Amino acid sequence: MMGTKKTKKIDKAGFSLLEVLIAISVLSVGILALASMNIASLRGTKISKELTYATLEGQALLEEHVFSRDFEDLDTVCNNIPSTLNYAGVSFSVQCRLITHSDELKQVIITLFWGSKRLQYTIFRARGDTL
Repeated sequence: MMGTKKTKKIDKAGFSLLEVLIAISVLSVGILALASMNIASLRGTKISKELTYATLEGQALLEEHVFSRDFEDLDTVCNNIPSTLNYAGVSFSVQCRLITHSDELKQVIITLFWGSKRLQYTIFRARGDTL
């Protein structure tokens, strides 16, 4: 029995440090991607909310100041529309423009601005039209 070496059998259970580092790196990239998607989703929700508010305010302006007037009374429509509005914490700047194309046709343009965004309504009214 002289010449025989006895070797110990080493059990290799578990992960090496390199495998753990690679797994953590892959997991980190995935978590960062999810975080950036969440941020983009929040921005989209904010823009959607502001656009909804602008739409509601624009429709209210149209109903109150344009649709409720007779054709002959449209000449002063822009004098009665406020230049600023605040709806649920969002401030809007409002511009109104009246274009008389002829004695029979007028155009009202109402534009709402907030931040770098805008929403524009263009309404044509003809003498004798019914709304």
